[in-house]
Amino acid sequence: MGNQPDEKKLMRQVQRFSLQHLQGILLTSIFIGIIIIAFFVKFKFSFLNFFFLPVILAGYFLGKRIGVLTAFLSILLVLGYILYGKLLAVGSTELSLEESFNLILWGSFLIVTGGIIGSLADKTKEKIVNLRKAYMGVLRILLSYLEVADKLTPRLVRVAKLAGEVAEAMGLEKSQIENIKAAALLSESWEMESSISLYEQVSSFFEAEGQSLVQPLDDKEKVLLRTSASLLKEIEPILVDYYHHYVEDAQNLNKDLSTINLGSCIIALVDLYDRIIHQMPLRPGFKECQTLSQIEELAGKTFPRPVVESFKRVIAAP
Repeated sequence: MGNQPDEKKLMRQVQRFSLQHLQGILLTSIFIGIIIIAFFVKFKFSFLNFFFLPVILAGYFLGKRIGVLTAFLSILLVLGYILYGKLLAVGSTELSLEESFNLILWGSFLIVTGGIIGSLADKTKEKIVNLRKAYMGVLRILLSYLEVADKLTPRLVRVAKLAGEVAEAMGLEKSQIENIKAAALLSESWEMESSISLYEQVSSFFEAEGQSLVQPLDDKEKVLLRTSASLLKEIEPILVDYYHHYVEDAQNLNKDLSTINLGSCIIALVDLYDRIIHQMPLRPGFKECQTLSQIEELAGKTFPRPVVESFKRVIAAP
């Protein structure tokens, strides 16, 4: 178990080296194939299928152009070897009808294979590039929301800003405040657990397997991925408690506040206030709350008293 991280690191280093030197590896394998055919294989035409391997690898990892070029290189090298062998053996480079037919058939399939595999790889690469652009764009939008401070903004941004002010009034740490603001922005995304898993999987893909098909992530993109993944992991408990206690179980106003994340309470209180101020539909259980005094009555049973007191100070401030 203790050597598992070292083994993974070694595997990544081997993978990175293989991808960086793939063309050289393919060229070397072709020459090795020629040598094997020349010295170890009795029926030489029967071993020509070996060259499908480097052609498929070239098409898959390097695209259609390199796949087809690798096929042509294989054909030329094999043809050169056969002609040279005939010249030494019988003093002539003339091929028999059967030899010509076998070479043409084999070479045609080799070129078609390189083209088809390369085309499929190119389409996959294009899709991954588009996915990467979209993914990075979503992350930038998500993180940029935290910098928005204009009150004339969408509802979730208003809720996030006010929730952050309440958390600050309570004397919470800066990291806790930012997590509460981020959770408020995503408070209507109920499938955060699967979303976090998706972020982790895509991040891992781009940092590892995706390097074989697209340009590796730059330092800025890596920082963006790590920041987003870390943020989502930290705000997940806030959102889980918020959804469970204040959305699914909204009708029950008498809650065990010791079991609820403080950030969830802040977001729920601010959300209620924002709905009242902007005359939006209230959640079941809160429909009787139409004024600030009625919100105050929920202190100690639906929302912690310190949260309600800090909330009153914030909204009373000029």
